[in-house]
Amino acid sequence: MSHHKCFYCEQSTKQTQREVDHYIDVAEDPTRAFSWENLYLSCWECNHQKQPHRAISATCCVDPCAPDAQPSAHLMFEKELIRAREGSAQGLATIKKYKLDRKDLDHKRLKQLQLFNEALVRIKDAQIADGRKDMNENEKAVLRGFCQPDFPFSLMFKVHLEQHRL
Repeated sequence: MSHHKCFYCEQSTKQTQREVDHYIDVAEDPTRAFSWENLYLSCWECNHQKQPHRAISATCCVDPCAPDAQPSAHLMFEKELIRAREGSAQGLATIKKYKLDRKDLDHKRLKQLQLFNEALVRIKDAQIADGRKDMNENEKAVLRGFCQPDFPFSLMFKVHLEQHRL
């Protein structure tokens, strides 16, 4: 379900320590302690560095598993830096609660953006070589591949591609 990514920060958990987190803290609602719908895969950093419920309630944040969740309505990216879209209260709370603006995450997102930029340069070089102005469907598919749910930081790429109407 998580595609081996932390539900909060979206980094791959294949090379990091991962844990099962209670989305709604057991201290807040003990009846949800063993509810599958309340158990999320997280990286160690998000689980151990998150703000406690008394500081920021999870109910104030974007729930990545809610059926109607639209994280891109509340979160955006300026290059690798995460921001609340148009001052979204849910976006701000999510960033603060899970410390999604940590330097280690900025660095990991930047590394993924470098891979994206390398793919973009290859596409632009092919366009120049072929004398084309526009990307073909295969080239667009390569860029959209960064948005796939199993790709680290796919939300960031989704937001970037939406900004460029791809």
